[in-house]
Amino acid sequence: MADIVLDVLGDRDIPVLGNVEVGHAGPNLPMPVGVRAALDAEKGTLSLLEPAVRRPPPRPPADRDSREGVGAGAAGSGGMGRGSQKRAGW
Repeated sequence: MADIVLDVLGDRDIPVLGNVEVGHAGPNLPMPVGVRAALDAEKGTLSLLEPAVRRPPPRPPADRDSREGVGAGAAGSGGMGRGSQKRAGW
């Protein structure tokens, strides 16, 4: 298999990984896509240069009316009943 890959690549100067347990057949390791990585052929290492998962931004706090269960308007119609105005600045 290595001969076929090298034959297809020709003289291109690009890194190639082989015999690595990633992909669709198990057992395998998760390999993030779109993350910068460094391949060191001499050391035989592949290092991720940035996090593979990012923490989502914090959510704004719920407005006061939602927390208190107020704001549905007259008879729960969602109209402009008492307590239906939302607090600005979140």
